[in-house]
Amino acid sequence: MTFKTVKKGPVRVGIVGCGVVADYGHIPAIHRCPDARLAAFADPNPARREAQAKKYGLPAFASFEEMADRVELDAVTVTTQPDVKLDMVRVAARRGLHAFCEKPLTDTVEQAEELVRLMDDAGLFVAVAFVYRGKKVVQRMLELVRDGAIGRLRAVHIDNLWDYHGLRDQAERGDRRRRALRNLGTLDCGVHDLDLARFLSGGEFESVSAVGTIVEKENIYPDHLIIQARMSNGALVSVQESAVWGYTARERPTYEQNYRLVGERGVLSVALGDWSKHAHAAELQIISGEKQWTEALSADKAWDDCYGRFYRLLLGKETERGIVADGHDALVNMRIAREVVRQAMEKKV
Repeated sequence: MTFKTVKKGPVRVGIVGCGVVADYGHIPAIHRCPDARLAAFADPNPARREAQAKKYGLPAFASFEEMADRVELDAVTVTTQPDVKLDMVRVAARRGLHAFCEKPLTDTVEQAEELVRLMDDAGLFVAVAFVYRGKKVVQRMLELVRDGAIGRLRAVHIDNLWDYHGLRDQAERGDRRRRALRNLGTLDCGVHDLDLARFLSGGEFESVSAVGTIVEKENIYPDHLIIQARMSNGALVSVQESAVWGYTARERPTYEQNYRLVGERGVLSVALGDWSKHAHAAELQIISGEKQWTEALSADKAWDDCYGRFYRLLLGKETERGIVADGHDALVNMRIAREVVRQAMEKKV
């Protein structure tokens, strides 16, 4: 994909949406990046936008349009709810701004197709925050596979078991939680795992089979599911996805997130433990032929690395996307997610 580069750095960046993920992930990473400069904030919520304006000493506006009228920008980060992302990217495309979007890209595949087409036609790059790709433990697993430590990769297993904020957060997150559960959590947080299945296996989904069940009685959509797939390179994939893991617990339970790669000569396995914490290490177990060992590696989301590479791409300093996912990746993942939802609805028990 070709796109217009930014002629002079640092890249001037506006933030649209100043919620929780923007506060702990996007904004600090942009602020730390030497190739970027935070320029302004936009959010219809006065308290949220003013909190960021005070923290960083920058202007804040009630709308993206007002921010773009008043501040010179090269790119925008969009962390709004998915139902308004298409409208935000329409503004970005009209004004010639590259975009970095929180996932899911939009509420529907059709909206995502229009969004990606708009940016492609304008010669602009739209990146998507699949920041699991750059985790140090994920990068090390891929390095070991490339080095032949486990021989030819034959299978990828991913478990993502959590409560999707549980009943304890229902009052605060009600609409978001229900929307995500309608999509089995897959178009929201679980879509990370469909992306990881492609990234870790090195292939594309060739065939997929999914079943689901309802654990939380109030749900009319399956909230725990199992996905099995064969990838284009022959590797098998299994994903177990739960949005109701200990959801009734008064105290937040320990979430379980596990990655396992099976090769012809060995196995790579990591249990990430309580990934609700934003900073922690994980122990990667390696079985390589007759040898076995462990390595302690960061399991943090790769905000800094993803944003750093994104801005270097915009400035023409790099040509390979590496860990940066784009809108086309998001589309592939959303199409698979929609098929998972369809099958799980047909086979729910």
